[in-house]
Amino acid sequence: MTNKSLVVSLAAVLLMGTTAVVAANSAVTANSQMEQLQALKNYGYTHINELEWDDHRPQLEVEGWLADNWFAEVTFQGAGAAAEVKHERKESKIVQPWGLTLAQVEQVMQQANSQGMAVFEEISIDDSGRIEIEGDNANGRELELRFHIREL
Repeated sequence: MTNKSLVVSLAAVLLMGTTAVVAANSAVTANSQMEQLQALKNYGYTHINELEWDDHRPQLEVEGWLADNWFAEVTFQGAGAAAEVKHERKESKIVQPWGLTLAQVEQVMQQANSQGMAVFEEISIDDSGRIEIEGDNANGRELELRFHIREL
């Protein structure tokens, strides 16, 4: 085998390995992550400050507000509306709830998806209304997008 054919063979093996990794992770998509939002609605969230998805399993960590000014940090395990609560911490706050409504979270995800984001890692909003979205495009390349709540 010549050096050239060895290089071509190695490149083919590496490419197949990369394709297999992308295919293995393709079960996690923006659509499947949007379906997880139903669990937040079922739990009673009214405003979301931060969403963070686990890279390796269907797990979603959420910080935000429930009715009656309760702030909750909850970890959901599983997918869609059937996701189960794995961890929760709640505390009553005197301040007014703020953040993104679930409808606004969906809008942010749709806008980011239209700009090429195929998988979400994190969505957060600060108290001035700046929204940051981190994730990957369909090729696994990292993307960071920024919006302001006024742009929704």
